[in-house]
Amino acid sequence: MGKRAVFYIRTSSERQGEKVSPREQEAACRKMAEDRGYEIVTVYRDVERYRVRGKLVEPSGSRADRPALRQMISAGHDDAFDVIIAWKEDRLYRGLRPMLDVLDLVEQQNIEIELVTEHFDRKMAPVKAWAAKMELESIKERTMMGRIGRLKDGKGLGGPGMMGYDIIDGVPMVNEDEAEIVQYIFDLVAYGDLAYPDGVLIKELRRRLVARGYRQKTGNHKKPWARGVIYSILNNETYLGEMLYTIEGDPYPIPVDPIIDQVTWDRAHENMSKRARYPVRNARELGFLLVGKLYCPHGHRMNYRINRYIYATLADGTRKRYTRKRPLAYGTCSVAYDDGPCDFRRVINLQNVEQAVWSEIAPLLCDVDNVMAVAERLVAQWQSEHETYEATVSRLQHYLAQLKEQRLWVVTQARKSVLTEEDMGEQLAMLTEEEREARRELREAQRAAAAGDDLLAMIQELGASVVQYEDQLRQLAAKRVKELSIEERRQVQRWFDAVVIRADLLGEGDDLRVESDAFGILKVMSNQSTLTHRR
Repeated sequence: MGKRAVFYIRTSSERQGEKVSPREQEAACRKMAEDRGYEIVTVYRDVERYRVRGKLVEPSGSRADRPALRQMISAGHDDAFDVIIAWKEDRLYRGLRPMLDVLDLVEQQNIEIELVTEHFDRKMAPVKAWAAKMELESIKERTMMGRIGRLKDGKGLGGPGMMGYDIIDGVPMVNEDEAEIVQYIFDLVAYGDLAYPDGVLIKELRRRLVARGYRQKTGNHKKPWARGVIYSILNNETYLGEMLYTIEGDPYPIPVDPIIDQVTWDRAHENMSKRARYPVRNARELGFLLVGKLYCPHGHRMNYRINRYIYATLADGTRKRYTRKRPLAYGTCSVAYDDGPCDFRRVINLQNVEQAVWSEIAPLLCDVDNVMAVAERLVAQWQSEHETYEATVSRLQHYLAQLKEQRLWVVTQARKSVLTEEDMGEQLAMLTEEEREARRELREAQRAAAAGDDLLAMIQELGASVVQYEDQLRQLAAKRVKELSIEERRQVQRWFDAVVIRADLLGEGDDLRVESDAFGILKVMSNQSTLTHRR
């Protein structure tokens, strides 16, 4: 059997000429494959515009996010083919980033590239890849230093600025017309009017902004003054007089003329916090216990869907909607759709699932002595692991400092003509690869340490709160989940966060398996009729 081949076809416009049109490219690639006895697997085509962040862009060779290119690279890493055939090398890439992605695939998977009108020199691939990496790092470093220099001089980073400010010669200046809109928004939310003495609701505020014909900062918006835009303005502390940029974790504040005073800011946020006390769309804020922890029998996360209303048919045949005093929740598999990868298409009554788990967890939490013993064991276990992570982080940081010194030494030796340019390139390439791997390990260790710190805090809070609320806990354990108030649900939710890792529907009747750091694995038996949601 011949080699497995794929074709890559790219053109930014059909007007580029008949010889490089998609049809001509594919015909030439197909003829080459047939002449060489290759098995044609598929054809990847980037010939139409596609959307990036809502904007249509051409499939330019300088872009690394071309859909067909990304699919081809992903399939190559899965060993789906042996040869890539293209019209010319510039069909694959014309920029550093896409070139680096393609050449990494060639090196890692030992894939060949064959061109219809040119010769692809495989021996030059590592050199090109190294040169591309070094150039990208150099561009990034120069750009970063330039941005930091501008910020230290009290200048912004360009662009249109935010609502209320324009960037003029790098300096943020108040735009009086837009500042009036910002003040209008804050005044209505902070001080309200006769109809809304405690602050105008965001929905009503949006209606008024549209009715007044106020324009947003940039562009034509399909939905003017969306709620997210209004909230972003209300939560932007720049309007108090300081524009904050963050580069690699370091803050760079720039003083600007304030638009809003501190009193108005505090009053607006006080009114917003009152209205956001029980957001009905947020399952976690409503105190549902297994948000993000419940999985279908095939291991896919279950989605929480909130039912806020009751519908009734009146005597005259009209339907009326009533708001539930306490919203209900039901769950569906996040990937179980028509012809989807999961066949679990039942709708689950989440209240009853949580009741089944709570019935098992509550008696265990009421055994305070056992909970304290478990908390002490988990704390001791994490402290031991934390020391290991700290040692790993310290070792990797020291190693990265050594690599930086070695890089400087190599460059110095090359300037003294002790090393040739070829030797310098090889050594710098090796140091770059080692540095990349060390930084990856450092990020993983830091993330694991941060996650462990969060878990440790929850375990310590569990032990303290179980002692503090022992009497309340026994009262809550005697209640059904649906009888708990939102405040009680939130207290129970904190205990769940510290105890329950995940809960799986097993597909055997309606059995549930609950995995817990504190109490191991619990199997909760449930009746099928109690879990299926009746719509």
